[in-house]
Amino acid sequence: MASGCSDALRICMDCLGDKDRNILLPKPGFSLYQTVAGNRGVPVKYYNLKPEKDWEIDLDQLESLIDDKTAAILVTNPSNPCGSAFTVKHQLEILAVAEKYGVPIIADEIYQDMVFE
Repeated sequence: MASGCSDALRICMDCLGDKDRNILLPKPGFSLYQTVAGNRGVPVKYYNLKPEKDWEIDLDQLESLIDDKTAAILVTNPSNPCGSAFTVKHQLEILAVAEKYGVPIIADEIYQDMVFE
């Protein structure tokens, strides 16, 4: 249990990250992620979102950031602030990268029920 999304993110970062283990965050992304990580002393690296591909994750660049100190990949879907929603295919591609390296995903899906046609 958590008292809101911000508290849930804090709990995840407390459990997975520390001063020696980084978390990968989206760029652009919700500024709270960096704030929570910074308050906990967890280093961050930023993976790019591709505006020309409806803000999909640049999977090659994401993969290049993963190392033995990567604690987690934070994924926002639907995206805040970009407003895009990943296709099922892209979500599976993200999972494949995480699985390849054994890196857990922190899934921020707070807006999952706010997707409009």
